[in-house]
Amino acid sequence: MAKKIFLLLVLSLSVNSVFAQQEEDPEAALRFREDQFYVGFAYTLGQSSASDFEQNGFSYQLDLGFLRDYPLTDNSKWAIAPGVGISLQRFISNLDFARNGLLTYMGQDRNFNYGNLVFPLEFRWRNATAESFSFWRVHLGATISVPLWERNFDLVRALPRANSSIYLAAGYNTWNIYIAYQLQPFLRVADVNIKNAPSLINIGLRFYVL
Repeated sequence: MAKKIFLLLVLSLSVNSVFAQQEEDPEAALRFREDQFYVGFAYTLGQSSASDFEQNGFSYQLDLGFLRDYPLTDNSKWAIAPGVGISLQRFISNLDFARNGLLTYMGQDRNFNYGNLVFPLEFRWRNATAESFSFWRVHLGATISVPLWERNFDLVRALPRANSSIYLAAGYNTWNIYIAYQLQPFLRVADVNIKNAPSLINIGLRFYVL
C-alpha cells in the first residue's frame, strides 16, 4: 500500500512539474504553424526572343501541394517552409517541336499539356496570431520542377530534366496574388539556340489553408 501511495505522489509531482514548465515558458506556447496546404490557379505568359513567336488561346497552370511550416521566431511571424506538390501546365502557342529535334514556329496553334513534381521552399512573413485566421502574409519562394508526364508524343524528350522558378505570394486572409517567373526555358532543344524557347510567367491566385 505504501508503495502505491509513493508511486502516486511521484506521478503527481511529475505532472505538476510538466505543467509548471509550460506555464514558465509562455513564449514557447506562442509558436504555431500556418499555411501548410496550398492550391493555386494562374494565367501563363510566354517570353521568347524569337520575333515570330505567338501565344494564342488560354494558357494556365494549376498547383496543389503541402508545405511544412517551421517558425523562426517565438511569435511565429517569420517562418521557413519546404514542401512538395504537383503542377499542371497548359501552354498554347505557334511553337512546334518537330520529330527531328528542331524548334520551329509554324503559324498554327499547338497545345502542350504536361505535369511536374515540384519542390518549393518559402521564406515567410505574416502578422498572424495563434487565435486569428485573417492576417496579412508575404511569401517569397523558389521551386525545382521535375517532369512527370506529357500529352504530346514528341514533347517528352524536349522537356528539361529539371527547371527552377522564383515566386511571390502575398495577400490577406483567403486571397493571395501569385506571381512566378521560370528561370529557364520550358523546352530543352540541343540543335537550336535555346534562347528562342520561351520562359513562362504565371500570374494568378494562391490559397493557403491550415
